[in-house]
Amino acid sequence: MIFRINRCILDTTAFELRRDDEVIAVQPQVFDLLVLLLENRHRVVTKDEIFKRVWKGRIVSDAALSSRIKAVRQALGDDGTEQSLVRTIRRRGFRIVAPVEELTGQKVVLEMTAGVPAVQEFVGRKDELALLQASLKKACAGHRQVVFVTGEPGIGKSTLVRTFLGLAVAPVRAAVAHAQCIELYGTSEPYLPIFEAMQRLGAEIGADKLASYLKSFAPTWLAQMPWLADSSQPAPNGAGATSQRMLRELAQALEALSAARPVVLWLEDLHWSDHSTLDAISFLARRSEPARLMIVGSWRPAEARARGHPVQAAKEAIALHGECRELPLGFLGLGDVAVYLQRRFALGPAELSELSQFLYARTNGNPLFVVALSDDLVRNGALRRSDAAWRLAEPVSQIGFGIPGSVQILIGQQIENLAAEERRVLQVAAVSGAEFSAAAIAAGLDLAIDAVEEICDRLAERQQFIALRGSHDWPDGTVANRYAFVHAMYQQGLLGRVSEARRVEWQGRIAEREELAHGKRAGEIAAQLAVRFEAARRYDRSARYFELAAHNALSGNAYIEAARLFGKAIDMLPLAQHDDPSKAELRMLVPRGIAVIGARGYTTNEVEEILQRALSIARARGDQAAIVRVLHSIWTTSVVRGQLHKARALAIEISDHAELASNKALLLRANAKLGQTSFHLGELAMARGYFEKALEISADMPDAERPRVAAYLAWTLWYLGFPDAACRMGHEALRLGRTLKGHSGLVFGAGFAGWVHSFRGELGEAEMLIDECFEIASEYGLPFWITWSSCLKGLIQGKQGDYAGGRVRMQESLVGYRATGALIGLAHFMTEFAETALMAGDVARGLAIIDEARAICAQTGDRYHAADTHRVQGELLIAANRAEQGELRLLHALNFARSNGARSLELRALTTLAKRSPEWLMQLSAARSAITEGGDTLDLRQADEVLVGSG
Repeated sequence: MIFRINRCILDTTAFELRRDDEVIAVQPQVFDLLVLLLENRHRVVTKDEIFKRVWKGRIVSDAALSSRIKAVRQALGDDGTEQSLVRTIRRRGFRIVAPVEELTGQKVVLEMTAGVPAVQEFVGRKDELALLQASLKKACAGHRQVVFVTGEPGIGKSTLVRTFLGLAVAPVRAAVAHAQCIELYGTSEPYLPIFEAMQRLGAEIGADKLASYLKSFAPTWLAQMPWLADSSQPAPNGAGATSQRMLRELAQALEALSAARPVVLWLEDLHWSDHSTLDAISFLARRSEPARLMIVGSWRPAEARARGHPVQAAKEAIALHGECRELPLGFLGLGDVAVYLQRRFALGPAELSELSQFLYARTNGNPLFVVALSDDLVRNGALRRSDAAWRLAEPVSQIGFGIPGSVQILIGQQIENLAAEERRVLQVAAVSGAEFSAAAIAAGLDLAIDAVEEICDRLAERQQFIALRGSHDWPDGTVANRYAFVHAMYQQGLLGRVSEARRVEWQGRIAEREELAHGKRAGEIAAQLAVRFEAARRYDRSARYFELAAHNALSGNAYIEAARLFGKAIDMLPLAQHDDPSKAELRMLVPRGIAVIGARGYTTNEVEEILQRALSIARARGDQAAIVRVLHSIWTTSVVRGQLHKARALAIEISDHAELASNKALLLRANAKLGQTSFHLGELAMARGYFEKALEISADMPDAERPRVAAYLAWTLWYLGFPDAACRMGHEALRLGRTLKGHSGLVFGAGFAGWVHSFRGELGEAEMLIDECFEIASEYGLPFWITWSSCLKGLIQGKQGDYAGGRVRMQESLVGYRATGALIGLAHFMTEFAETALMAGDVARGLAIIDEARAICAQTGDRYHAADTHRVQGELLIAANRAEQGELRLLHALNFARSNGARSLELRALTTLAKRSPEWLMQLSAARSAITEGGDTLDLRQADEVLVGSG
């Protein structure tokens, strides 16, 4: 809302108070108190109401209230004696007694531009402003919008968006969630800018209301926003917060909020954002559900390119779906510069023309430079105000002071004009970051917080270098104001004047203070502390916090951040003078490998290098437990890549270690891995023995490996010709997965049990279980299982008669599956895909697919389903009128099935052969008789039909 009282305008959306068109810096509590009085201007506001609203029910003295009321009067230009604006009602409370008017966005702009114009006057950008307004109109109609404003520093990105919000937000009652990414965010916990935006959104719509929405739609977010949690209610548990879940919850919460009123999410400086924040923007942009949501993001393309930041790629990916617009801002024209000067100084035509050309020639129309050079002209007396009018003191050509040739020189002159104490505070602030706490600066300079706040408030009131950004609370009870540089160039210019020794000293002091303030909760700002301690050259503490930050990112499946942070932590170790650096590195290598797999898939050489490095260190240290841990990880990577003979050697080594240690948990895992390797190599009877031994060993152990073993045993039993036992074991795997904690057993149980039902021809049951597998994988952000289950969903769709839809889904899913680096099971998927093509009469496509399936099978040795690959190829060749080749391939299928002991696949091959020639009926009858259960399954029914039909 926007209020006008006396000569003041208060904007609750922008958190801004202006008097005579100048921004008045006020403390957050003073601002909140003024808003409360204005909202209730028709009555007396009691002390109890003020304590509840402004101090959130905390016990404070009457003196504190009196000081805030005094500050309100001073901000409004009121006199405490006359009380012409805010009156004290004795023993009751306080009341606004002056006329108050609520303004629309358009009207407030007119108010601001009346009389003496604001220093940062908005000019030009009419087309860009119109596009933003049109986008908001579409958003208000339920069509979500994304607009990216791009350009170099000082080009006017923030000014454009602020002007747009001032004009357009109030008339539609839109809520604004605003945050600015800062440089530290690039190595921070995921989504930090969005958390800040949500905090500011809560300040606008009410913390209680926002908490209510988050509790209903985004409990994971609420769990990580303790400032919103109701002290009388326990905060929701944030465990299990995955990237997929957090993205979904954020979208649902914002969509629900937008149903009540439009929401504008404004994120500045995305070239410093974390990857997860970009994922959130992409996710919000691509959802098809109606939402009165508009996302505005800004970034500097040149800096993004220099950093290799993915913001441009993310924008292009969104644009492919047509959900976003980019507004690249160029320089202002000469006419725009003239308009700015005219509005600010109201010069005569001749002076205006001369000064416009002078400024334009030296700034090239960069808005920041135009404003800054204008300020310098006033400061140096070249422009003077006389009799309420501005005039040039002398012709521009005769101005004596040197015009800055670069922004560094320009900012350097401004810095030199500061008082010594102001300059020192700003230098520490520049070292601290683009946004900073007064408490951190106080620590850097060994000053009291209120002394720093006094200096910063003075600078903010002058609109010089920094602006007030509210306040914050640290866990130790410290309360201090936050400030931000109004432009990155100011921070950079100040940094250039700070020696390296000073930077090291100040970063160290700030880091120690922040660490102390957060105490046991220091892990919440681990990435920030890691960067600070690194800058302070305290590498031991930097390494510790980089490792903690990496684990924070990994727990939320933010794999890119986690991989990079683990890398930073390991890089710190040689500098940290660690007591046992190899132990620390070994501890981080396996989780780093997991992060790299999550970020770039199994095929990247980096994964193998990381794990081999871990194995080398573990062996050099003689750490048997670590050796086995690393061998497990290498085995998993080898299996997924289809390197089965390497995997077998690793499984044997794991088994040797387990036998040596006589450890039941290790023996369980060793037998499980020997069984899985044997299964994929087509040694089904051997695999069954390993799986049954593993289950026997772990009968009294609630181990997470048990559901996986049961799932693989279910498959093995089906291939061996026990379809009913396979079904029972598949559901036992699912039961174990649901009983034990963790998602791994669940995806194995649901996925493998679903495929067993598919083997049996029970497509309805298969579809339900595969859907469950897909949902679990999506919930926990598991790329391998998402694509694995999606492939099977496409196969089932094709088998149910929708070949066209199933084919499209299968093709897309196979691309995703390959992208994970997985080759295991790929030949099986493609065999099933080729068979659905055969069923639909798409023989040419089926032949192409089955050729690739055989090539993959030969490459990997993944032979458990190879007999069916030959059978399907044979049937396709026969359908293509290449009967002789087809029948030869069917014979290969029969021989493969018998050599593997795969009775179910032997029955399939014989059924096909017997359909073509009665000479195979006797062997089909024998194969059918060998399978003594599952008579109602599809394969057995088809075999019986052939046998009955022949009689």
